[in-house]
Amino acid sequence: MNNNIIKILIGLNVILIGAVIFLAVKLYTGEQIYYVDSSKLLKDYKEMEDARKEYTRKMEAYKANVDTLTSGVQKQIEQYEKESSKMSDREKKLSRELINTRQQELMDYQRAIDQQAREEDQKIMGKVLNNINTYLLEYGKKKNCRYVLVAANGNIAYGNESLDITTDVLKELNERYASKGSTTAQ
Repeated sequence: MNNNIIKILIGLNVILIGAVIFLAVKLYTGEQIYYVDSSKLLKDYKEMEDARKEYTRKMEAYKANVDTLTSGVQKQIEQYEKESSKMSDREKKLSRELINTRQQELMDYQRAIDQQAREEDQKIMGKVLNNINTYLLEYGKKKNCRYVLVAANGNIAYGNESLDITTDVLKELNERYASKGSTTAQ
């Protein structure tokens, strides 16, 4: 699991602890509180599925580029090893410098790709999570809910199934996403 998702889950946990305290007070007053199961929502939401596919596709392309560059450097090293006995000291030195430069460029490229992958993950997943949060706000207002909590990683020890709106929210989110004509994450 990447750091971005861990940070999001930690943030949700902090919010949920506060919500549990708030919940205790509100339950005492008899107000209804609804919840969604975030793990089910993220697993079955079509936009999240498409976002994961898009991210995987991009990461495979990055990996293919790195593999090609790595193969090129490896071939250059093998060629040097075969021909070095025939080279002058100056040619050996220049060949080693060229190989070292290519290896450094490869490492720099890999670091840049790793950074780009983190940014891409944050961008893609952030967009999906923002869409979910926006929809939950709209859903709560439309259904005249008092509260909608997000159950993450078992943070709600018990919730009456009649208060679980995950299926309804998931159905409507997927319908909304399908109506936009989206088949892949952008």
